[in-house]
Amino acid sequence: MSGGWIITKDHICDPKIGIADRSGTMQGDIRADKKKGNVTPFRLYDGDDELYYEGLISLSWLNGEAEYAFAPLDWGQADAGCTSMWYKNPKTRRWEEL
Repeated sequence: MSGGWIITKDHICDPKIGIADRSGTMQGDIRADKKKGNVTPFRLYDGDDELYYEGLISLSWLNGEAEYAFAPLDWGQADAGCTSMWYKNPKTRRWEEL
């Protein structure tokens, strides 16, 4: 499936203590969808509702099979213990939990 996701902002990086900036981390190829405007923002949070990462996901991934829609959360869970993913619904422009 074409599409993908990318982290655009890392809220927990701190190079002083060895926590690298994950901005730019991506899966798939989101460039074509980004050019066409076929993406929507997402956010990854930890169990205390602290925002860890922001990014963009292709609408084809968000609306596709669960393995694609939850791919950023799967990555964030393994990387930093993220427990929830919210995305901006392109129709309502409201944040919704996936």
